[in-house]
Amino acid sequence: MYEMRMMRVEDVAPAEYNPRVALRPGDPDYEKLRASMEDLGVIDPLVWNESTGRLVGGHQRLQVLRDLGVKEVPCFVVHLSEEKEKQANLALNKITGRFDEEKLGALLTGLDPAVVKLSGFDPKDLKPMEYVEADFFSRDEKDMDAHEDGNDEYNAFVDKFKEPKTTDDCYTPENIYNVVADFVAEEYGRNRQRFVRPFYPGGNYQRETYPTGCTVVDNPPFSILSEIIDFYVRQEIPFLLFAPTLSTMGNLRGDRRGKLCLILVGAQVTYENGADVSTSFITNLETANALRMIPELREKLEAANEENLRALHKSLPKYVYPYNVISGKDYRLCKYGQALTIPWSECLFIREMDAQKEAGASIYGGGLLLSERAAAERAAAERAAAERAAATTWPLSEREQALIRRMAGGVPDEQADD
Repeated sequence: MYEMRMMRVEDVAPAEYNPRVALRPGDPDYEKLRASMEDLGVIDPLVWNESTGRLVGGHQRLQVLRDLGVKEVPCFVVHLSEEKEKQANLALNKITGRFDEEKLGALLTGLDPAVVKLSGFDPKDLKPMEYVEADFFSRDEKDMDAHEDGNDEYNAFVDKFKEPKTTDDCYTPENIYNVVADFVAEEYGRNRQRFVRPFYPGGNYQRETYPTGCTVVDNPPFSILSEIIDFYVRQEIPFLLFAPTLSTMGNLRGDRRGKLCLILVGAQVTYENGADVSTSFITNLETANALRMIPELREKLEAANEENLRALHKSLPKYVYPYNVISGKDYRLCKYGQALTIPWSECLFIREMDAQKEAGASIYGGGLLLSERAAAERAAAERAAAERAAATTWPLSEREQALIRRMAGGVPDEQADD
Protein backbone atom coordinates (compact mmCIF):
# COMPACT_ATOMS: atom_id res chain seq x y z
CA MET A 1 0.00 0.00 0.00
CA TYR A 2 2.98 2.30 0.60
CA GLU A 3 6.18 2.89 -1.37
CA MET A 4 9.15 5.22 -1.67
CA ARG A 5 9.38 7.10 -4.94
CA MET A 6 11.53 9.87 -6.42
CA MET A 7 9.19 12.55 -7.78
CA ARG A 8 9.61 15.80 -9.64
CA VAL A 9 9.11 18.71 -7.27
CA GLU A 10 6.74 20.34 -9.76
CA ASP A 11 4.43 17.29 -9.60
CA VAL A 12 3.96 17.51 -5.83
CA ALA A 13 0.97 19.78 -5.23
CA PRO A 14 0.68 21.38 -1.77
CA ALA A 15 -2.65 20.92 0.01
CA GLU A 16 -4.50 24.24 -0.07
CA TYR A 17 -6.07 23.48 3.32
CA ASN A 18 -2.71 22.91 5.07
CA PRO A 19 -3.10 24.83 8.35
CA ARG A 20 0.58 25.62 8.96
CA VAL A 21 1.63 29.23 8.43
CA ALA A 22 3.94 29.21 5.39
CA LEU A 23 7.59 30.05 6.06
CA ARG A 24 9.21 32.78 4.00
CA PRO A 25 12.89 33.65 3.29
CA GLY A 26 14.10 35.76 6.18
CA ASP A 27 11.99 33.96 8.79
CA PRO A 28 14.34 32.47 11.44
CA ASP A 29 12.70 29.02 11.11
CA TYR A 30 12.96 29.16 7.32
CA GLU A 31 16.66 30.03 7.40
CA LYS A 32 17.39 27.24 9.91
CA LEU A 33 15.52 24.70 7.77
CA ARG A 34 17.23 25.87 4.60
CA ALA A 35 20.70 25.72 6.20
CA SER A 36 20.02 22.19 7.44
CA MET A 37 18.82 20.98 4.05
CA GLU A 38 21.74 22.59 2.24
CA ASP A 39 24.11 20.78 4.61
CA LEU A 40 22.41 17.37 4.91
CA GLY A 41 20.15 17.17 1.87
CA VAL A 42 16.70 15.59 2.09
CA ILE A 43 16.91 13.05 4.91
CA ASP A 44 13.21 13.22 5.77
CA PRO A 45 11.00 12.22 2.79
CA LEU A 46 7.84 14.14 1.95
CA VAL A 47 4.52 12.33 2.35
CA TRP A 48 2.43 12.45 -0.85
CA ASN A 49 -1.07 11.04 -1.44
CA GLU A 50 -1.35 9.46 -4.87
CA SER A 51 -5.14 9.24 -4.58
CA THR A 52 -5.53 13.03 -4.62
CA GLY A 53 -2.16 14.20 -5.94
CA ARG A 54 -1.69 16.35 -2.83
CA LEU A 55 1.11 16.69 -0.33
CA VAL A 56 0.21 15.36 3.13
CA GLY A 57 3.34 16.23 5.12
CA GLY A 58 6.41 18.35 4.37
CA HIS A 59 5.01 21.65 3.05
CA GLN A 60 7.79 23.73 4.61
CA ARG A 61 10.50 21.44 3.23
CA LEU A 62 8.87 21.51 -0.20
CA GLN A 63 8.99 25.31 -0.20
CA VAL A 64 12.69 25.28 0.69
CA LEU A 65 13.42 22.65 -1.99
CA ARG A 66 11.71 24.81 -4.62
CA ASP A 67 13.69 27.85 -3.53
CA LEU A 68 16.91 25.81 -3.74
CA GLY A 69 16.06 24.75 -7.29
CA VAL A 70 15.90 21.02 -6.45
CA LYS A 71 14.24 19.07 -9.29
CA GLU A 72 13.48 15.72 -7.63
CA VAL A 73 12.61 14.73 -4.08
CA PRO A 74 12.06 11.40 -2.29
CA CYS A 75 8.42 10.87 -1.35
CA PHE A 76 6.70 8.39 0.89
CA VAL A 77 3.67 7.59 -1.30
CA VAL A 78 0.36 6.74 0.37
CA HIS A 79 -3.13 6.01 -0.94
CA LEU A 80 -5.67 7.71 1.30
CA SER A 81 -9.23 8.98 1.02
CA GLU A 82 -9.62 12.74 1.31
CA GLU A 83 -10.80 12.51 4.92
CA LYS A 84 -7.93 10.18 5.91
CA GLU A 85 -5.50 12.52 4.13
CA LYS A 86 -6.72 15.47 6.22
CA GLN A 87 -6.51 13.37 9.37
CA ALA A 88 -2.89 12.48 8.52
CA ASN A 89 -2.09 16.12 7.72
CA LEU A 90 -3.35 17.19 11.15
CA ALA A 91 -1.39 14.44 12.90
CA LEU A 92 1.85 15.35 11.10
CA ASN A 93 1.38 19.05 11.82
CA LYS A 94 0.34 18.70 15.47
CA ILE A 95 3.77 18.56 17.09
CA THR A 96 5.55 21.87 16.45
CA GLY A 97 5.25 25.22 14.76
CA ARG A 98 2.50 27.81 14.42
CA PHE A 99 -0.95 27.38 12.90
CA ASP A 100 -2.92 29.61 10.57
CA GLU A 101 -5.98 29.72 12.87
CA GLU A 102 -8.44 30.40 10.05
CA LYS A 103 -7.29 27.43 7.97
CA LEU A 104 -7.04 25.20 11.04
CA GLY A 105 -10.59 26.11 12.03
CA ALA A 106 -11.91 25.39 8.52
CA LEU A 107 -10.09 22.05 8.42
CA LEU A 108 -11.24 20.89 11.86
CA THR A 109 -14.82 22.02 11.30
CA GLY A 110 -15.02 19.99 8.08
CA LEU A 111 -14.05 16.72 9.77
CA ASP A 112 -16.02 14.26 11.84
CA PRO A 113 -15.28 14.73 15.59
CA ALA A 114 -14.07 11.12 15.79
CA VAL A 115 -11.52 11.83 13.05
CA VAL A 116 -10.43 15.01 14.84
CA LYS A 117 -9.70 12.95 17.96
CA LEU A 118 -7.69 10.36 16.00
CA SER A 119 -5.54 13.15 14.53
CA GLY A 120 -4.39 14.19 18.02
CA PHE A 121 -6.75 17.15 18.45
CA ASP A 122 -9.83 17.33 20.61
CA PRO A 123 -13.25 18.41 19.21
CA LYS A 124 -13.12 21.32 21.66
CA ASP A 125 -10.26 22.64 19.50
CA LEU A 126 -12.94 23.83 17.06
CA LYS A 127 -12.29 27.39 18.23
CA PRO A 128 -13.64 29.23 15.17
CA MET A 129 -17.04 27.55 15.64
CA GLU A 130 -16.97 28.20 19.39
CA TYR A 131 -16.27 31.86 18.67
CA VAL A 132 -19.29 32.12 16.41
CA GLU A 133 -21.51 30.46 18.98
CA ALA A 134 -20.29 32.37 22.02
CA ASP A 135 -20.04 35.84 20.51
CA PHE A 136 -23.13 35.80 18.32
CA PHE A 137 -25.52 33.55 20.18
CA SER A 138 -24.19 33.31 23.78
CA ARG A 139 -24.75 29.55 23.84
CA ASP A 140 -23.41 27.72 26.90
CA GLU A 141 -23.99 24.13 25.76
CA LYS A 142 -23.06 22.83 22.32
CA ASP A 143 -23.89 19.58 20.54
CA MET A 144 -21.06 17.74 18.80
CA ASP A 145 -22.69 18.57 15.47
CA ALA A 146 -22.94 22.27 16.46
CA HIS A 147 -26.72 22.09 16.05
CA GLU A 148 -29.28 23.19 18.61
CA ASP A 149 -32.47 21.17 18.85
CA GLY A 150 -35.54 23.15 17.81
CA ASN A 151 -33.54 26.21 16.68
CA ASP A 152 -33.89 26.16 12.90
CA GLU A 153 -32.50 29.66 12.39
CA TYR A 154 -29.31 28.94 14.35
CA ASN A 155 -28.83 25.59 12.61
CA ALA A 156 -29.23 27.19 9.18
CA PHE A 157 -26.55 29.73 10.10
CA VAL A 158 -24.14 27.04 11.32
CA ASP A 159 -24.70 24.95 8.18
CA LYS A 160 -23.30 27.79 6.05
CA PHE A 161 -19.87 27.06 7.51
CA LYS A 162 -19.90 23.34 6.82
CA GLU A 163 -17.67 21.83 4.18
CA PRO A 164 -19.64 20.68 1.11
CA LYS A 165 -20.35 16.97 0.87
CA THR A 166 -18.50 15.19 -1.92
CA THR A 167 -19.56 12.10 -3.81
CA ASP A 168 -16.06 10.64 -3.41
CA ASP A 169 -16.69 10.21 0.32
CA CYS A 170 -20.02 8.37 -0.03
CA TYR A 171 -19.47 5.53 2.43
CA THR A 172 -22.40 3.15 2.06
CA PRO A 173 -24.91 2.46 4.86
CA GLU A 174 -24.88 -1.24 5.63
CA ASN A 175 -28.53 -1.87 4.81
CA ILE A 176 -28.13 -0.17 1.40
CA TYR A 177 -25.13 -2.37 0.62
CA ASN A 178 -27.03 -5.48 1.69
CA VAL A 179 -29.86 -4.69 -0.74
CA VAL A 180 -27.35 -4.42 -3.59
CA ALA A 181 -25.35 -7.48 -2.52
CA ASP A 182 -28.52 -9.59 -2.27
CA PHE A 183 -29.55 -8.41 -5.74
CA VAL A 184 -26.19 -9.42 -7.25
CA ALA A 185 -26.26 -12.80 -5.53
CA GLU A 186 -29.82 -13.59 -6.65
CA GLU A 187 -29.79 -12.00 -10.11
CA TYR A 188 -26.39 -13.25 -11.27
CA GLY A 189 -25.87 -16.31 -9.04
CA ARG A 190 -22.72 -14.86 -7.47
CA ASN A 191 -21.44 -16.10 -4.10
CA ARG A 192 -21.71 -13.34 -1.45
CA GLN A 193 -18.87 -14.93 0.47
CA ARG A 194 -16.58 -14.05 -2.43
CA PHE A 195 -17.59 -10.41 -2.81
CA VAL A 196 -14.67 -7.97 -2.70
CA ARG A 197 -14.91 -4.37 -1.45
CA PRO A 198 -11.65 -2.61 -2.42
CA PHE A 199 -12.84 0.97 -1.87
CA TYR A 200 -12.48 1.12 1.89
CA PRO A 201 -10.91 4.36 3.21
CA GLY A 202 -7.23 4.34 2.35
CA GLY A 203 -7.61 1.33 0.04
CA ASN A 204 -6.03 0.99 -3.40
CA TYR A 205 -8.16 -0.97 -5.85
CA GLN A 206 -5.26 -1.49 -8.26
CA ARG A 207 -3.20 -3.28 -5.59
CA GLU A 208 -6.11 -5.24 -4.16
CA THR A 209 -6.01 -9.05 -4.30
CA TYR A 210 -8.79 -10.42 -6.54
CA PRO A 211 -9.15 -14.20 -5.99
CA THR A 212 -10.50 -16.41 -8.75
CA GLY A 213 -14.29 -16.42 -8.63
CA CYS A 214 -14.57 -13.12 -6.76
CA THR A 215 -16.98 -10.29 -7.63
CA VAL A 216 -16.37 -6.61 -6.88
CA VAL A 217 -19.55 -5.13 -5.36
CA ASP A 218 -18.73 -1.74 -3.93
CA ASN A 219 -19.19 2.01 -4.02
CA PRO A 220 -16.14 3.60 -5.73
CA PRO A 221 -15.02 7.25 -5.81
CA PHE A 222 -17.33 8.65 -8.49
CA SER A 223 -14.73 11.13 -9.79
CA ILE A 224 -12.55 8.27 -11.11
CA LEU A 225 -15.33 5.81 -11.98
CA SER A 226 -14.35 5.67 -15.65
CA GLU A 227 -10.74 4.71 -14.93
CA ILE A 228 -11.91 2.08 -12.41
CA ILE A 229 -14.23 0.53 -15.00
CA ASP A 230 -11.41 0.43 -17.57
CA PHE A 231 -9.13 -1.31 -15.04
CA TYR A 232 -11.67 -4.04 -14.26
CA VAL A 233 -12.58 -4.56 -17.91
CA ARG A 234 -8.90 -4.96 -18.85
CA GLN A 235 -8.28 -7.34 -15.95
CA GLU A 236 -11.51 -9.26 -16.71
CA ILE A 237 -12.63 -8.87 -13.10
CA PRO A 238 -16.43 -9.17 -12.65
CA PHE A 239 -17.99 -6.16 -10.95
CA LEU A 240 -21.14 -4.24 -10.10
CA LEU A 241 -20.37 -0.69 -9.00
CA PHE A 242 -22.48 2.09 -7.52
CA ALA A 243 -22.69 5.02 -9.94
CA PRO A 244 -24.23 8.52 -10.10
CA THR A 245 -27.41 8.27 -12.17
CA LEU A 246 -27.13 11.37 -14.33
CA SER A 247 -23.50 11.05 -15.45
CA THR A 248 -22.98 7.31 -15.91
CA MET A 249 -24.49 6.80 -19.37
CA GLY A 250 -21.26 8.06 -20.95
CA ASN A 251 -19.47 4.94 -19.73
CA LEU A 252 -21.29 2.92 -22.41
CA ARG A 253 -19.59 4.73 -25.31
CA GLY A 254 -16.81 3.64 -27.65
CA ASP A 255 -15.04 0.34 -27.18
CA ARG A 256 -17.10 -0.47 -24.09
CA ARG A 257 -19.99 -1.44 -26.35
CA GLY A 258 -21.04 -5.01 -25.57
CA LYS A 259 -18.95 -5.07 -22.38
CA LEU A 260 -21.12 -3.21 -19.86
CA CYS A 261 -24.70 -2.84 -18.71
CA LEU A 262 -26.16 0.20 -16.93
CA ILE A 263 -28.68 -0.71 -14.18
CA LEU A 264 -30.65 2.54 -14.28
CA VAL A 265 -32.76 2.78 -11.12
CA GLY A 266 -32.17 6.36 -9.94
CA ALA A 267 -32.71 5.53 -6.27
CA GLN A 268 -32.13 8.48 -3.93
CA VAL A 269 -29.57 7.36 -1.35
CA THR A 270 -28.31 9.36 1.63
CA TYR A 271 -24.78 8.16 2.32
CA GLU A 272 -23.01 8.08 5.68
CA ASN A 273 -21.39 11.50 5.13
CA GLY A 274 -24.83 13.04 4.50
CA ALA A 275 -24.41 13.38 0.73
CA ASP A 276 -27.73 12.74 -1.05
CA VAL A 277 -27.07 11.11 -4.43
CA SER A 278 -29.33 9.67 -7.11
CA THR A 279 -27.75 6.23 -7.45
CA SER A 280 -27.67 3.62 -10.20
CA PHE A 281 -25.20 0.83 -11.02
CA ILE A 282 -22.88 -0.28 -13.80
CA THR A 283 -21.74 -3.87 -14.30
CA ASN A 284 -20.00 -6.34 -16.58
CA LEU A 285 -21.97 -9.25 -15.10
CA GLU A 286 -24.29 -9.05 -18.09
CA THR A 287 -23.22 -7.85 -21.52
CA ALA A 288 -26.15 -8.69 -23.81
CA ASN A 289 -28.04 -5.64 -22.52
CA ALA A 290 -26.87 -2.05 -22.59
CA LEU A 291 -29.44 -0.87 -20.07
CA ARG A 292 -31.94 -2.28 -17.61
CA MET A 293 -34.47 -0.60 -15.36
CA ILE A 294 -35.45 -2.73 -12.35
CA PRO A 295 -38.26 -1.17 -10.29
CA GLU A 296 -38.02 -3.84 -7.58
CA LEU A 297 -34.39 -2.92 -6.89
CA ARG A 298 -35.26 0.77 -6.73
CA GLU A 299 -38.13 0.11 -4.31
CA LYS A 300 -35.91 -1.90 -1.97
CA LEU A 301 -33.18 0.74 -2.02
CA GLU A 302 -35.56 3.59 -1.30
CA ALA A 303 -37.25 1.62 1.49
CA ALA A 304 -33.83 1.05 3.09
CA ASN A 305 -32.99 4.72 2.62
CA GLU A 306 -36.25 5.79 4.27
CA GLU A 307 -35.39 3.56 7.21
CA ASN A 308 -32.03 5.34 7.54
CA LEU A 309 -33.59 8.79 7.28
CA ARG A 310 -36.11 8.00 10.01
CA ALA A 311 -33.28 6.94 12.31
CA LEU A 312 -31.14 9.94 11.35
CA HIS A 313 -33.75 12.64 11.61
CA LYS A 314 -35.34 11.92 14.95
CA SER A 315 -38.46 13.92 15.68
CA LEU A 316 -37.46 17.19 17.34
CA PRO A 317 -39.81 19.40 19.36
CA LYS A 318 -40.95 22.55 17.60
CA TYR A 319 -41.61 25.64 19.62
CA VAL A 320 -43.51 28.84 18.96
CA TYR A 321 -44.22 31.67 21.33
CA PRO A 322 -47.54 33.06 22.56
CA TYR A 323 -48.84 36.17 20.84
CA ASN A 324 -47.48 38.23 23.76
CA VAL A 325 -43.89 37.38 22.70
CA ILE A 326 -42.35 38.39 19.38
CA SER A 327 -38.88 37.47 18.14
CA GLY A 328 -36.74 38.01 15.08
CA LYS A 329 -38.17 34.92 13.40
CA ASP A 330 -41.50 36.72 13.09
CA TYR A 331 -40.13 38.72 10.16
CA ARG A 332 -42.29 36.32 8.13
CA LEU A 333 -45.26 38.60 8.86
CA CYS A 334 -43.55 41.32 6.79
CA LYS A 335 -42.63 38.73 4.17
CA TYR A 336 -46.31 37.92 3.81
CA GLY A 337 -47.21 41.60 3.42
CA GLN A 338 -48.36 42.31 6.98
CA ALA A 339 -47.57 45.71 8.55
CA LEU A 340 -47.01 45.81 12.31
CA THR A 341 -45.79 48.57 14.66
CA ILE A 342 -44.91 47.97 18.33
CA PRO A 343 -44.31 51.18 20.35
CA TRP A 344 -41.93 51.09 23.34
CA SER A 345 -44.86 51.80 25.62
CA GLU A 346 -46.36 48.44 24.64
CA CYS A 347 -43.35 46.15 25.07
CA LEU A 348 -40.35 45.06 27.17
CA PHE A 349 -37.14 43.38 25.99
CA ILE A 350 -36.63 39.82 27.31
CA ARG A 351 -33.89 37.22 26.73
CA GLU A 352 -36.00 34.17 27.55
CA MET A 353 -39.37 33.24 28.95
CA ASP A 354 -39.59 31.95 32.49
CA ALA A 355 -40.89 28.60 31.18
CA GLN A 356 -37.71 28.19 29.13
CA LYS A 357 -35.24 28.60 31.99
CA GLU A 358 -35.64 25.10 33.39
CA ALA A 359 -35.03 23.65 29.92
CA GLY A 360 -31.94 25.84 29.47
CA ALA A 361 -33.51 27.42 26.39
CA SER A 362 -33.76 31.05 25.38
CA ILE A 363 -35.29 33.24 22.70
CA TYR A 364 -33.04 33.23 19.66
CA GLY A 365 -31.60 36.77 19.52
CA GLY A 366 -33.90 37.99 22.31
CA GLY A 367 -37.50 39.09 22.02
CA LEU A 368 -40.17 41.54 23.11
CA LEU A 369 -42.86 40.87 25.70
CA LEU A 370 -46.00 42.58 24.33
CA SER A 371 -48.92 44.20 26.05
CA GLU A 372 -52.33 42.68 25.41
CA ARG A 373 -53.13 45.44 22.93
CA ALA A 374 -49.89 44.90 20.96
CA ALA A 375 -50.39 41.12 21.14
CA ALA A 376 -53.87 41.54 19.67
CA GLU A 377 -52.44 43.52 16.76
CA ARG A 378 -49.77 40.88 16.25
CA ALA A 379 -52.43 38.13 16.34
CA ALA A 380 -54.41 39.95 13.68
CA ALA A 381 -51.35 39.98 11.43
CA GLU A 382 -50.39 36.35 12.14
CA ARG A 383 -50.70 34.19 9.02
CA ALA A 384 -49.03 31.04 10.25
CA ALA A 385 -52.09 29.45 11.87
CA ALA A 386 -51.45 26.01 10.44
CA GLU A 387 -47.86 26.03 11.63
CA ARG A 388 -48.88 27.14 15.10
CA ALA A 389 -51.55 24.45 15.38
CA ALA A 390 -48.92 21.70 15.00
CA ALA A 391 -46.37 23.28 17.31
CA THR A 392 -45.76 23.39 21.06
CA THR A 393 -46.33 26.86 22.55
CA TRP A 394 -44.28 28.15 25.48
CA PRO A 395 -46.74 29.17 28.23
CA LEU A 396 -46.63 32.58 29.91
CA SER A 397 -45.56 32.44 33.57
CA GLU A 398 -47.46 34.14 36.37
CA ARG A 399 -44.66 36.73 36.55
CA GLU A 400 -44.93 37.51 32.84
CA GLN A 401 -48.69 37.73 33.06
CA ALA A 402 -48.29 40.16 35.96
CA LEU A 403 -45.93 42.27 33.85
CA ILE A 404 -48.48 42.32 31.05
CA ARG A 405 -51.16 43.46 33.48
CA ARG A 406 -48.87 46.22 34.74
CA MET A 407 -48.28 47.40 31.17
CA ALA A 408 -52.04 47.66 30.78
CA GLY A 409 -51.88 50.20 33.61
CA GLY A 410 -49.07 52.10 31.90
CA VAL A 411 -46.35 50.98 34.35
CA PRO A 412 -43.78 48.83 32.44
CA ASP A 413 -41.21 47.00 34.59
CA GLU A 414 -37.69 47.91 33.47
CA GLN A 415 -36.23 44.82 35.17
CA ALA A 416 -38.08 42.29 32.97
CA ASP A 417 -34.94 41.23 31.08
CA ASP A 418 -32.95 40.15 34.19
